[in-house]
Amino acid sequence: MWLLFTIVAFSYFISKNLVPFDAFEKLKGLKTHEVAKHFEKYILKENATSSPTILHFTNDSCRCNKFSQKHIDGINIIADVNQINVLSITINEDQLIPSIPSVAIIDQLGELIYFGPYGEGASCSKTSGFAKTILKNHIKGYSANLVVNDAKGCYCTV
Repeated sequence: MWLLFTIVAFSYFISKNLVPFDAFEKLKGLKTHEVAKHFEKYILKENATSSPTILHFTNDSCRCNKFSQKHIDGINIIADVNQINVLSITINEDQLIPSIPSVAIIDQLGELIYFGPYGEGASCSKTSGFAKTILKNHIKGYSANLVVNDAKGCYCTV
């Protein structure tokens, strides 16, 4: 009986933390250039130069931020070494961003390299990080224009 209770409690905890990144399909059917255009307002608002830019989207009330901090720190180290602008944007609502914490990587031409969650899983630690992998590959000269909307993890709906 105790084992059954433990399994049920564990399952409840995991299912509570596993939510779709784009539950309301805000990103469905959008092209990467449309997503990049949307993020211009954040870059221009912060007066970023025309160099590559990383946008970290958060909200202080999202309990999932703590799970992404390791990913954020790793991305920021790579960005610092490679002279990439890093902007932290606190949002409460957005027409396009489905959930936070999330990240966008924009190249020097304003093209979207990546947008989506940092990772997936109950504590966003199932992977080493989508964004970090894409960023490393971009620095090595490999290009991707990737919008990840099909992930489950600890996310807060925007």
